[in-house]
Amino acid sequence: MIQAEIRWDTGPRLLTIGPVSTAAGVELVPVGPGAVGVTHRPRLASLPGLRTSSVTHLVTLLSAREGAEGLGGAAVAAGLRWVWLPVPDGREPTPATRATIVAGLVELAGLVRGGAHLVIHCSAGIHRTGMITYALLRTLGLAPDEAGAALARMRSVTAGGLGDHRLAWAEQLAELATERHAVGAPGGPAADRAAVDDLQMGAQAMVTSPDGGQPGPATGQPGPATTQWPAEGSWMS
Repeated sequence: MIQAEIRWDTGPRLLTIGPVSTAAGVELVPVGPGAVGVTHRPRLASLPGLRTSSVTHLVTLLSAREGAEGLGGAAVAAGLRWVWLPVPDGREPTPATRATIVAGLVELAGLVRGGAHLVIHCSAGIHRTGMITYALLRTLGLAPDEAGAALARMRSVTAGGLGDHRLAWAEQLAELATERHAVGAPGGPAADRAAVDDLQMGAQAMVTSPDGGQPGPATGQPGPATTQWPAEGSWMS
């Protein structure tokens, strides 16, 4: 097992990377109480299998013009919670896109820490997926070599296609996300009010739940049915 010590305001915590499991053909790597996997754009017919194989959230990095919302509707119908974090392409993020990604990384890290099992995808599942997943693993506290190894265990083609430039961008995103989380510690993202003020730069994402539950903490449990990300004047509250 790979272990990495994470230090928040509440003191050191131990994050453990456990054995890989398979969910409908997707390799899930346990990270602390949660798990993360990556894939290409999933076929609609595969979505029910993801849900019955312990996956709780499908994280879509596609844009609206790539049909993200149609896929999201199918994911919700299959019983998954859907997280829409639009990343236009695998190039260096613009300031507005960077704000969206940083907000998303903070919230996704909270989901994993709360026990959620995430599957992250774009179209081919390589450039955008690799950059965001590596950044998420770094936000969760893994060292660079540990994050790279974990990504390779999820999907070798994704790790191999990351490239040094996207790796550098992912490091910058993770650093910003870690700083955002620290502002709100120990309460985590829900307490990060200062971050919300300067993340209103057109940053949007959407979290959709099949249960229509009420807003709750960042865990794998039922939460908001539809929430703009970040919400106007609030943070998932």
